[in-house]
Amino acid sequence: MKEIEVFIVINENSPKEPLGNQLPSDASALSTAEYLPCATALKEQSEYLGVEMAINVVNANKLPQKVKSRMVMVLDQSIFLPEDFLLNLVSLNNIYKSEAVLCGPVRNHIPTGSPDWFVSDVASYYKSYSIGDFSSSMCFEITGERHNYPPCHALTIPSRAYNLAGGLKPMKTPRGNFSDNSMFVNRIASKHKLIYAKSLESRYFISPTELSLKNFSRYFYVLGYKKGFSFREDEEESYEKIWRQFVNSSDPNDNMILNCLERREDLDQERAKIYSQKIASFKCVYSLGLLEGLQGEPLL
Repeated sequence: MKEIEVFIVINENSPKEPLGNQLPSDASALSTAEYLPCATALKEQSEYLGVEMAINVVNANKLPQKVKSRMVMVLDQSIFLPEDFLLNLVSLNNIYKSEAVLCGPVRNHIPTGSPDWFVSDVASYYKSYSIGDFSSSMCFEITGERHNYPPCHALTIPSRAYNLAGGLKPMKTPRGNFSDNSMFVNRIASKHKLIYAKSLESRYFISPTELSLKNFSRYFYVLGYKKGFSFREDEEESYEKIWRQFVNSSDPNDNMILNCLERREDLDQERAKIYSQKIASFKCVYSLGLLEGLQGEPLL
């Protein structure tokens, strides 16, 4: 039995690695900063540490329902890992005796030279994830804190939890299927501890083709949809949420998620106009996702 089975989910925008092929210049620059594409990093680190590991590169809809390894790792193909990632992971897994779901911060690596200044300006929030940055604690439990749950593109899961959940499947929405399925995280966290460790930090490489207003808008829609869908588990809470956020409130957005979209006072008049229009579009698509997630059907 393998110790860890790794599933690297294909991302059409990611650097076409895997396992050491030539990378674009921006990705190569990230590699020189002691981060390597996830497949290469895990292959080298598992061989050095003697950890039995199987690495699979798959489409999101081809993830298995069950596995036979002790642990399962799910990574987006655009994730880069530091040289001590696997050592830190194995150490934490030993502490929690293979019974905890493990995650860590995901920071973005933003390519240089983007023609769209606005997209570059907000890119650090796209698919990133971190909590407790101002805390002195290096590792803490977040079980039950749904607002702090991680995305699905950098998770390590006990195989028993993965199998009981029936595997990770894409989340179906009226606007298409998305691999980041928050319901999967909710299911596994209902029976296992969810541990956040700063030592499990990774980098998400945003390729130049991914750095677009369209992709960012889809991302905020999915955030809204996931939030709305989570409220459907309690009909009374769904009703209260709809009434409070879309009827009584002048701002139907979730400020915890959209707090990155702040007013800018340092822009000239023309850029301030563009900035406000595009921020408004993000808030609109988030609201659309939130309502469609709550109702379970398309609005338009």
